[in-house]
Amino acid sequence: ARGELFRNFFTHLPTAEHPPLTPMVLVPAAKLSGEVIAMRLTMVLLGTAVIVVVGLAGRRLAGPAAGLAAALVAAFLPSLWINDVLVMSETVTALVAAAAIWAGIALAQRPTTRLAAGAGALCGLAALARAETVLLLPLMVWVIIALSRDHSWTRRFALMGVATGGAVLVMAPWIGLNLTRFEEPVALSTNDGFTLAGANCDATYGGELKGGWVLVPCVSDVYAQLDREKPPAAAPTDPTAKPCLDEFQKQPPCLDPSQVSSRMRSVGLRYISDHLDEVPGVMLVRNGRVWGFYGRSQAVYSGVGEGRPTWASRLAFATTWAMFPVAVGGLVILRRRRISLAPFLAPLGAVVVTASLFTGLTPRIRVPWDVATCLLAGVVLATLLQRYQQRGGAAEPAGAAPNAEPSPPAPDTAATLRNMSRPLIRCAVAGLALSIVLVASGCGSGDSIDKSSATTVAGASSGSTGSTGSTGDSGSNAKPADCAALTDAAGRMYVNWQLVAQLAEKSDLSEWPTTDSIVGTLPEFAAQLDTLEAQVGTNAAAAKEIDFMRGANDIVQRGIGGDAAAPAELATYLGDDLAGTLSRKTVILQASADLGC
Repeated sequence: ARGELFRNFFTHLPTAEHPPLTPMVLVPAAKLSGEVIAMRLTMVLLGTAVIVVVGLAGRRLAGPAAGLAAALVAAFLPSLWINDVLVMSETVTALVAAAAIWAGIALAQRPTTRLAAGAGALCGLAALARAETVLLLPLMVWVIIALSRDHSWTRRFALMGVATGGAVLVMAPWIGLNLTRFEEPVALSTNDGFTLAGANCDATYGGELKGGWVLVPCVSDVYAQLDREKPPAAAPTDPTAKPCLDEFQKQPPCLDPSQVSSRMRSVGLRYISDHLDEVPGVMLVRNGRVWGFYGRSQAVYSGVGEGRPTWASRLAFATTWAMFPVAVGGLVILRRRRISLAPFLAPLGAVVVTASLFTGLTPRIRVPWDVATCLLAGVVLATLLQRYQQRGGAAEPAGAAPNAEPSPPAPDTAATLRNMSRPLIRCAVAGLALSIVLVASGCGSGDSIDKSSATTVAGASSGSTGSTGSTGDSGSNAKPADCAALTDAAGRMYVNWQLVAQLAEKSDLSEWPTTDSIVGTLPEFAAQLDTLEAQVGTNAAAAKEIDFMRGANDIVQRGIGGDAAAPAELATYLGDDLAGTLSRKTVILQASADLGC
């Protein structure tokens, strides 16, 4: 333990690529165990907490029956449990988003100073899990307060200020830390520049990757331009030494992540301004990707590399579509009861805004909406139960709020827990059991560690959230002697294989980036494959994929050397299925995980 705050595992440089909440909640597991399985089980427990919070929010919204129904939906909704076995930010985001929505429901019922401050603080906390969820503050909290008829506009603006202050207070330590350790101002993340540059270029404004995010040549070209603009550097005393710890930069002086992000942000915004007529169509495609109406197979297979089985991703898309009419039904019921729709439309708006402005490459940004749909489904199920009881002559229909009046304020939390403890525990246990079964079956293995987890948090040992150099047994397989080297090689292989696959999309050598602009470590790809073969080569499936990658790398190296036939040969070698090609790395990552790394 070196007491370093949020440093990149590979470069040991300060990083704010992702907000800090996810690695922070993983510190106990990383510190006590250092095993990935311990961190995955931590996420399972947090996913169980999501079920409980959704149930409590549903009860506040429309009574006990709605709360229990919402918790049951949350326990079995694939879009939520698919994340619970991954060491990524989505489960943490679901938990804080559910709490923020719960606070929004309470605020809509009683717009008080305390509830405004609490709702704002939870929105700030959600932003520390995924930066885009800060949109819940203006889209939900501000809207709820603005639509409140119980206060004058002066009072409403005051409550908005209180809510905003609560959010800023929660985010202030992270923002303050970033302002002291980077050259350029950084608020929540430096990832916005990379995202804008990779999502706004020729490759993502047309073709099969339209509306997606591309590393080569979109991001790589910006790095190359950065290097060309640097003053000539003196010849290094050690020609074999890397000029920058950030291997994406080939020439000193080395820029820090904030400077790189600032430049990429400018490039991305400039591309948008130069192609304004194409932007509406690209935004439409981005949203189509998020919901699975466009490029669904690419999303499914890219999820494999993050640890999501193809069947689970397809099931998640199917249930998302099935939940649309249910959610609409819930909104209609709430509207008839004169209950604010802002806590449910705001998550949807946040997803649409994020996809439109950045990228639709991953459906993971849907998480706040997935939480909201559980609550809306709970309302629908409770209403159906009420009608069934009425038809059966029940005197006191359970669960639903009156049709003409808003739901009354819920009892205090202690009473709520007493009334709902047993049913909620059953729902939570069901969700917990499902997640543990998925962990045991290997769901989530693969490249399921968020880059935000590849940081060193104060008090945690270096790299403990992504790898371990300790020895011992994991299951029936002994760890390799150098687990850190295996983890490093696997992580760099992941990047390089994406580069190789994207180079195959270029039909002519003139379209390939120059050697200096190839991001990553393609010149060392062969050495990385050698390391992987030495560590996981006894796994027949992994050895087969390593040999395949080695063949592709040989072609790439000839192309870098000027062989004009290399692009066509590489395209033939890899075939037409880009998503399938990218998924080959998952077999190697799985073999690494099986060894405990």
